[in-house]
Amino acid sequence: MTVANVYDSKVALCDLENVPRGQKLYGKRGLDSAKLRSELQTRGIEPSIAARSRQSNETQPAKTERIETNRQIAKTRVRVEPGFTTMKYNNGCRWHRGVGLSRAQSEIGLTSLTHMFRVGENSILVTQD
Repeated sequence: MTVANVYDSKVALCDLENVPRGQKLYGKRGLDSAKLRSELQTRGIEPSIAARSRQSNETQPAKTERIETNRQIAKTRVRVEPGFTTMKYNNGCRWHRGVGLSRAQSEIGLTSLTHMFRVGENSILVTQD
């Protein structure tokens, strides 16, 4: 979690210590950069980041391949998004009105916990060993 004025791609490299080798890292188009992809491959993590359109003169086969790859990545990412939507709209997590990052982290952590209790067995809990 970061403050609002920090863009995701700026801190993406800092969070890589928590990702085990051999795992896939899924990401949105905003995270697509050559630097991040090369760092992931150096650490043994497979990048599954949706690709941005590179240039206006992109060939049709390359464009078709990029679109298909993004579609496959989106099929996995779409399973995660409803949980965040539910937390945002049903659990009152639209705005945080506190001061300090630690308070925001606590609030979102408790909201995530109550969300998991509400959805029961259908929720996925990811832990790190």
